[in-house]
Amino acid sequence: MPDESASVTLATRLQHLPGVGNGRAKRLEKLGLRTVRDLLFLFPRDYEHPAPSAKVTDLREGVAASLVGKITDAEIVSRTAGKSVFGAIVENESGAVRILFFNQPFRAEQLTFDRQVMISGQPKLNGLRWEFVHPKVAILGDNESQPEPRILPVYPLTEGVKQIELRRLTAEVLRDVADDLSEVMPERLRQSAAETLRHSGIDIVGDLPDIGQAIRQVHHPDSAATLLSSRTRFVFQELLVMQLALAMRRRKLTTNLQSPPLESSAVIDARILKRFPFELTGDQKTAIADVSRDMGRQFPMNRLLQGDVGSGKTVVAIYAMMLAVANQHQAVLMAPTEVLARQHYQTLSRTLANSRVRLGLLCGSLSASDRREVLQETSSGDIDLLIGTQALLQDGVEFSHLGLCVIDEQHKFGVGQRVALRSGGVDPHYLVMSATPIPRSVAMTLFGDVELSTLREQPPGRGVVNTYLAHDGWKDRWWTFVKAQLDEGRQVFVVAPRVATAQSDDDDE
Repeated sequence: MPDESASVTLATRLQHLPGVGNGRAKRLEKLGLRTVRDLLFLFPRDYEHPAPSAKVTDLREGVAASLVGKITDAEIVSRTAGKSVFGAIVENESGAVRILFFNQPFRAEQLTFDRQVMISGQPKLNGLRWEFVHPKVAILGDNESQPEPRILPVYPLTEGVKQIELRRLTAEVLRDVADDLSEVMPERLRQSAAETLRHSGIDIVGDLPDIGQAIRQVHHPDSAATLLSSRTRFVFQELLVMQLALAMRRRKLTTNLQSPPLESSAVIDARILKRFPFELTGDQKTAIADVSRDMGRQFPMNRLLQGDVGSGKTVVAIYAMMLAVANQHQAVLMAPTEVLARQHYQTLSRTLANSRVRLGLLCGSLSASDRREVLQETSSGDIDLLIGTQALLQDGVEFSHLGLCVIDEQHKFGVGQRVALRSGGVDPHYLVMSATPIPRSVAMTLFGDVELSTLREQPPGRGVVNTYLAHDGWKDRWWTFVKAQLDEGRQVFVVAPRVATAQSDDDDE
């Protein structure tokens, strides 16, 4: 049996709380609740706001209302086994309403003649009388007036756990341990944050509350105003902690990780730009400036280059790779498929024709002898730019002095892949190109984990790219359009997500 006299702490297991026990604790564990601290931070998913008090003469159909009255008539009708209807008349000085409950025979003993009750719900006009079907009912004393309405928390539930149970438990532990929580936001910060939030349009009364007051009001708010300020306090705290963590991570990035500084100059810039027989767009020039600045630092660039198909992302990537070569370092371009890898290889071969830059291609279809030759030339430094698929990350691929890694639409490039490219404790710079960044990449840019360059302008002479979001009802229409294009001798490129993991990354091209 739990020791009810023992003091409750944040670390107390829930089975040791009065009235919980092992069976109920196991059900609560399905919600991730094991300790009192877990229970405190199970925030309500929603709230039930009290219906406003109203007279019978002021009721409107479908508009929630509450009223106090006495039961002046009640009856229960049983039609078939297990089927019943309980009805009662609740009356006060403003009039009378009828309340109905289906298949709840216990109401006959609960709601007896002359008992004073408060009912809340949505009224419906039936003939000339207002009805409440399955209203919320509170039993009042004979002379008790309508109680002050309270906002009720609505918690996530699981099988065997009821709202009333969680409300009772949280109320009990709040009384015991709310003041034991450690405050992470000093008063001065709470004052400054509240002022800033008010300027941004959030109607907060006073300062953000301390953590003890905030945790009480989140679970059992006294008013809508205190609920807003308390919830805002925890949202602000979560964002603050996340931003501090990201700042610490960026600090670690600049102090613990090292990359070769690959600096640009007027001479290097002019030589690279001469390779492009066209004028760069303003967005391309801005992106190149961003990349050049990042690559000149002694810690890794981590930049996402975003732009629609045809916006000129490859030009920016070529500039970055040429900058690495100009600083006597190698660069690697990783594509998601061998088809795209070979396409990049052909593009770079044309752009760098008659230059001293040495190219290499590494993909799954190479013969064993060709693969050995590419690997040997890469490790010796004879290859300046290596293009390939994820075969670049396999054992046996060693670089002489890798300075830059460009990833084209490669969303599975994470920590493990970076470790594979690290050499002698030095990380290369990273540039990721994407026309359709995944939500994780977008989130990383929003929260400062990845820098972002966006190409919005189309280079001169490029056709307009139209993008459509189609629903299932358009499927036949689109395939008809595709067939018409094929009949005219044009090509169609269909991209489908690969759910199953293929045996190799070069399979099923």
